[in-house]
Amino acid sequence: MTPQAFDVVHDAMMHWLPAKMHGTESRAMLYAIGLQESRFRYRRQIGGPARGWWQFEQGGGVVGVLGHGQTRDLIRVVLDALGYDYSPEASYTAIEHNDILAMTYARLPLAPSTTACTGVPLTSSPPLTFLTV
Repeated sequence: MTPQAFDVVHDAMMHWLPAKMHGTESRAMLYAIGLQESRFRYRRQIGGPARGWWQFEQGGGVVGVLGHGQTRDLIRVVLDALGYDYSPEASYTAIEHNDILAMTYARLPLAPSTTACTGVPLTSSPPLTFLTV
């Protein structure tokens, strides 16, 4: 993914998320995570089950975002807009090639509480404990 494509996908994703979730900190974090996880070269984890530029697994991050009370409604807005059902299988299959959906899955765990959405730098966000549900 080129930086220009990243910006297009990011702007499209933010169309469906609350304004309080927009910001340069989250954009930078998403870019850094994508570089670390896939170098924006591998949509499938080499030797593993993860999918998409941000390397989400069906039974981990996908289920975590779909099931957590602070992210469930937000991901459903995007799933509805993009025409997917709420099953982990549908999202897991889609995030390999739907960059807007994949970026949404990557963005939502960065702000599991309103504290992280109010302009406070992500480095002071609460721990992401919901991913171990």
